[in-house]
Amino acid sequence: MSTKPVSIQTFAADMQRLMPAFLGAMIRREKNAISQGIITLPQFLGLSFLRQNPGSPVKAFAATLGLQLSSASGLIDRMVRNGLIRRERSKTDRRVVLLTLKAKGERMVDEILEQKKQSVAEIFAPLSAEERTTYLELMQKVVGNLDEM
Repeated sequence: MSTKPVSIQTFAADMQRLMPAFLGAMIRREKNAISQGIITLPQFLGLSFLRQNPGSPVKAFAATLGLQLSSASGLIDRMVRNGLIRRERSKTDRRVVLLTLKAKGERMVDEILEQKKQSVAEIFAPLSAEERTTYLELMQKVVGNLDEM
């Protein structure tokens, strides 16, 4: 491995080149709703958000995905139609619409996450325990800084 410092521009270009190969390797290992085209990545991210934040308002759902409310509404409509989520009015404020996962959505998230965990284990198996620890620490640092951006 190179120990030569890399500029942020070189790093970005290398990541842009490497990420499609990495994501492609993940998808090829998986047989789930995303890899089969049953749901989109934004839908999966929305399901994952609702898994961690049940009963969230539409506004929070949209903000998490970086969508305008109008765009989120279309996504939500498709997810409701597919039986993945439930949309209901807040009991305390009828203007607020809350979203929760239905059993089908929960099962889908569980299946996808389990397959992703297995894919990650296979892809990172050739690395030493020390390399995996370093990678994990760096990813945790990057993810920890996302809210500050």
